[in-house]
Amino acid sequence: MNEGGRVPGGYVKLVTAGAEELGAQIEPVLVRGGASREMLARLEGEVLGVKPTWVVLAVGFTDTWNKIPAEIFQKNVTAMVDTLQSAGVKVVLLTPLPLEPANHDFNAKLAPTVDFLRNLAREKQLVLADLYAEFLRALQSRPPGSEPNALTMSMNRPNPTGHFLAAQTILNALGAAPGALAKVEAGWMDAPGNATVTSGGSFAVRGTTLNLWQYDALKKVARERGQQLYDLFHVLHLESVLEALKEHGDLSYAPVDNISNEADPIFKRKVLALIADQPRTLPMTVPRAPGSVTNLAVKEGQKVVFMGDSITGLGWGDAGGYIRLVVAGLEALGTKITPLPAGIGGNRSLEMLARLEKDVLEPKPDWLLLSCGVNDVWSRSVDLPTFQKNITEIVDRAQAAGIRVMLLTPSPIYELNESEFSINLAGYVAFMSQLAKERNLPLADINAAWIAYCKTQPPKTNGNVTIDGVHPNPDGHLAFARTILVAWGATPEQMQTVEAAWLSGADNAAISLWENVNNDAFITLRQYEKLPKIAAERKTNTRNLINTLHMEALREVLEAIQAGRGFEKVRGFNVSKDVEPIFQKKVEEVVK
Repeated sequence: MNEGGRVPGGYVKLVTAGAEELGAQIEPVLVRGGASREMLARLEGEVLGVKPTWVVLAVGFTDTWNKIPAEIFQKNVTAMVDTLQSAGVKVVLLTPLPLEPANHDFNAKLAPTVDFLRNLAREKQLVLADLYAEFLRALQSRPPGSEPNALTMSMNRPNPTGHFLAAQTILNALGAAPGALAKVEAGWMDAPGNATVTSGGSFAVRGTTLNLWQYDALKKVARERGQQLYDLFHVLHLESVLEALKEHGDLSYAPVDNISNEADPIFKRKVLALIADQPRTLPMTVPRAPGSVTNLAVKEGQKVVFMGDSITGLGWGDAGGYIRLVVAGLEALGTKITPLPAGIGGNRSLEMLARLEKDVLEPKPDWLLLSCGVNDVWSRSVDLPTFQKNITEIVDRAQAAGIRVMLLTPSPIYELNESEFSINLAGYVAFMSQLAKERNLPLADINAAWIAYCKTQPPKTNGNVTIDGVHPNPDGHLAFARTILVAWGATPEQMQTVEAAWLSGADNAAISLWENVNNDAFITLRQYEKLPKIAAERKTNTRNLINTLHMEALREVLEAIQAGRGFEKVRGFNVSKDVEPIFQKKVEEVVK
């Protein structure tokens, strides 16, 4: 773990850069590791001597490897923690890294060491960054036959992906919110030299540095070629060394003892040429196995009631409605829930309280997600004190029944329009936020999410997140679903997995076409995300483009009917089933 501060892209350097990205300037002081006995002996001079604010203590691997008796290890670590806390120093404990593969015999020997550190963190109220658990979970989720060295280069020395995972785990343990981590990771991705690659077979080239997205892209190229990552590095290095040597002509004058200086830029050019078509992503560990996602507050097999009004009703009734997106997103993370949709159009807090027993308490769910407030304001019939009383009673009765509650702030009325409704809604939004804080409930701040999205779009009254100023369009449903999953604890890494699953799902976006024969046209989110750019190129908007394609499809069907048998033989004029496949084909042709 000493390499965390020594190598470019080591986890210490990533954490330092991440903290700086979030506005926290820290000065890392590196102290060599070793067994707990040596670390305790050097604590006074090398650690306390620099008067640190925090100490990140990575300990346990060497003691276990050297078969130091458990009681001695535990005594030494406890003494270090007591000494640090007495000096007013805050402590972060890092559990040791497991060895690859996940079933390595040594990992079973590490387990008691890890358990002690976890218990000590609880007893002493220390911050715990459980690297052992995160690395082992990532290794265990890898499919059989995967290439070795997923997280390490050898033993427990992290490779760039391992350093990346360690830094994520530490920042998460220190309380970085998911949104903050996303900002940090964006900074990591573009910073040069955040991945150190060593090609042991290239005698003259000890290593080179890439940024993290280049490293991840090169891993994908290796997989596509059926190679292991380090074999590909080795080949590229050797090719680069050969080209560098050839450039010198007379090798008697070539700086063969330091050919890295000449080979490194050649190597980097080769890498960039190979990854030119690869997407810009961060190195992520493989997706976690089903049922292994432990950070989410919602768990496998739990029942979840989604209570609300027509917006919630559409969350289940719409193709790509937010409830369906939440369910699909959790399944992509290996967590399958049983949704109990309970959205009824026009409902206010009064009606929701009246049906609480039947729709929430009787089914005995594990969770209640409560979305309320829009109709209380829109109807001008439920004042704020009454709303507060009703919502508080719903939460009280649900919690008394052992049901966990997540509150959703009411979504804006008429999007960014500063109408009477929007102004009045502010107090209802503030109450939901305050109640969540007082009761320590997860809060999905839908109101803030919609407003934030609308501010990134061209100003208009409706159409950014709604179909009519209130009811969600696909972007509105996506904002709902993303906010709920993050409120449940989904990490940025997990949200990438979720987004990929949403994009690949069929019929995840419903477009209302009131002018046409049927009410909705169904397309995929992948298509929906591409259409705005195409619409802009055609100097129109997305809905008009979709409507045009739908009308063209309708025209083709009607012309075929008229040419074949005449309209007089068409009963009920229900041609939607004939229009839909033609429309789908037109959309796909446009977005190719």
